[in-house]
Amino acid sequence: ATPPKLAQAVFGEVHMLSHLVGAANRADIRRLERQERCLGAHRRSLAAARRARQSLKAKVLELRCELEETREALRAQRDTSRHAPPNAATGKAAFPELVRDLADLRRQSAANERATREHRAEVLRQAATIEELYLENKALRETLDRTKVMAQAAIQEVCHTESAESPCQGPEECGRDASSCPCPRLSGKRVLYVGGRCGLLPHYRAVVEGRGACFLHHDGGKEDAPAMLEGALARADVVICPLDCVSHDASRRLKKLCKRANKPFVTLRSSGVSALERSLADVAGRMGLAPDAPPQ
Repeated sequence: ATPPKLAQAVFGEVHMLSHLVGAANRADIRRLERQERCLGAHRRSLAAARRARQSLKAKVLELRCELEETREALRAQRDTSRHAPPNAATGKAAFPELVRDLADLRRQSAANERATREHRAEVLRQAATIEELYLENKALRETLDRTKVMAQAAIQEVCHTESAESPCQGPEECGRDASSCPCPRLSGKRVLYVGGRCGLLPHYRAVVEGRGACFLHHDGGKEDAPAMLEGALARADVVICPLDCVSHDASRRLKKLCKRANKPFVTLRSSGVSALERSLADVAGRMGLAPDAPPQ
């Protein structure tokens, strides 16, 4: 009961909505890719920080071992100096050098500990950043999934809007005389569409069935077996093939089969829905029928 003008307005709104949803989808994908690249950089930085931390731990352990050895040497020197004469020159000369070495080692150990604390704090900061990026990445993926669902719903609604208008089956079945019937003249004919885009199949079907014809499809050999092409051709009255979305082998084989079976073979430059709509008038002419009225 929907008037054609309202149905056309609804179709236009949903069509623009699908464009907006697609643009938002692409923007979300670009943002997700940037976040993943940033996450990879942070992970590499975190790995480098962990390697530096392990190196610092090894260096601190080495310095501690050297410190213990120095302390042992200092204790031995003190024991020696305690039993040596007060004016022993060797003990007086060695003791200040050991004190200086010990002070240097302590300063270096303190510096290494400060560097270790700084690296530990940096690792914690990077871990927090990675956690934030992970949560943002998860949110973006959820948004992307919702966008895909919305896009699919919009496409289904477009298909439903197009198919809501009951296809006319010709003047014999619609109850009007031939002079006043605005219906398509392809009633009862079988149209075989070979190739095309899988996502547009509902639109192809709606256009063909909206003209009162029966829609048949073969993908040209991607998933449907090429051997099934001849059987599908035998059931068809006319064959339509978009050259931009079908293999050269399938198009050449179709041309030979149609010539052998004396059936109309229509080639399209584009696999779009508008190209199919324009070709139906040419299909009617090739089949010896009256020209089609423009699609409603």
